[in-house]
Amino acid sequence: MYNLIGATVVPSFISVLLFLGLFVLSGWVSYFYLSFNEWVYQVKDMGAWFNPSFMTWLYAKDFKRWVKWTTGAGLVVSLYFGAILFGLLSLGEIVLEIFLGGIFLTILVVSLFSWFFYKSYISRLTQE
Repeated sequence: MYNLIGATVVPSFISVLLFLGLFVLSGWVSYFYLSFNEWVYQVKDMGAWFNPSFMTWLYAKDFKRWVKWTTGAGLVVSLYFGAILFGLLSLGEIVLEIFLGGIFLTILVVSLFSWFFYKSYISRLTQE
């Protein structure tokens, strides 16, 4: 973890695990909220900005769009917390240039992973 390869692999692994965990957790939360808010099926349009029920409505009405929003939000959150966690684990013993280079490469790796994850998930939904 103290060279550029290690500084890319470790935060990439952390961020990918965070991304997948956040995606699954978001699905569970949306499904849980939908189980006792069935009125969202009757709403035609729900504004996205500052609406706490928007993701539940999106989960019920347009699942593909929910996957897109969840993928984007999960990517940003997982990269942020992955970088913080990696920084807490290694910043005292790693050179700042290697740390920043690893984080930039991690952004590339996790972004590509989330894009492929989104495309494969959407292609699986369209086959059903």
